[in-house]
Amino acid sequence: MARTKPQVFLEDRTDDHCIDISYAEAVFVVMHSGQPIKVRKHRPHDGLNFKYGKIAFPESGHALRLADSLNLRFDTDQFQVWQIRNGRMSMLKNPSKTPD
Repeated sequence: MARTKPQVFLEDRTDDHCIDISYAEAVFVVMHSGQPIKVRKHRPHDGLNFKYGKIAFPESGHALRLADSLNLRFDTDQFQVWQIRNGRMSMLKNPSKTPD
């Protein structure tokens, strides 16, 4: 099934690229126990070269995979996906730990 064409309301065509801004139906955010989080990655031997990962997505699939991955890695079920739509937040899914 093809994605619907986004409704672009702002567009900037400068240099060699174009930036289109369109509305999303909702935003899907990964949270821990209902609190916002940041995912910071680094290699201990590389010093303080931190990289922050995304935790908010315009489609639910990436958020669900991230929550499942974090729950497995930290052996918990506290990472949840929340949906923000029309200014209202609701829990989309509380992924459960996958049995071994």
